Amino acid sequence: MKKILRNQLLLLCLLLIAAGGITVTMKCCSAAQRAKEYTGTPEQDRAVSEEMIAVFSPGHGLAERVLVVQQLRPTLNKMPREKRQTMQVNAVLTAVDRSLKELSGLPQKEKTKQIKLICEDAELFHDTFRKLSQDKQRRIREIMTSGGGRELFHQLNATITTGLSPADREALGPAIKAWHEMLKGK
Repeated sequence: MKKILRNQLLLLCLLLIAAGGITVTMKCCSAAQRAKEYTGTPEQDRAVSEEMIAVFSPGHGLAERVLVVQQLRPTLNKMPREKRQTMQVNAVLTAVDRSLKELSGLPQKEKTKQIKLICEDAELFHDTFRKLSQDKQRRIREIMTSGGGRELFHQLNATITTGLSPADREALGPAIKAWHEMLKGK
């Protein structure tokens, strides 16, 4: 039951993200206050991006992701659609990259647990991705393969190929397959 609820909440969160509305927990002030003060400065954008990156790491549960998304929504809604979508996709790519970089330094027991979380997250993202409209799928692939998204994607690929052991890459096979299929539009 717990897993079904987690999956349903994750699906809801991912659908909200894909629809273009996401929010992040503000440590300094309320969501409404942060949105009111948001003017689109690089510092503000970095703060929003870092909060999204943190919450999209595999260690965070769906409920926490949904809460953060709800809190960030007023600020993200003030951003142009393209900027908001790019920030969201890049946050997920960066969170995955950071998680993979941390993986190599973990003891085997924790590494196995982390790999399982990464694979589960990748499958959930892939399942949600398949349920999106063709236009939204195309837009996400476009962000991942152009500009900053391409750089992040190449960085993620380098982390996988050079930063992980062959055994780790093999264990991450289901996640890598899910990510690859999303890029191919499957």
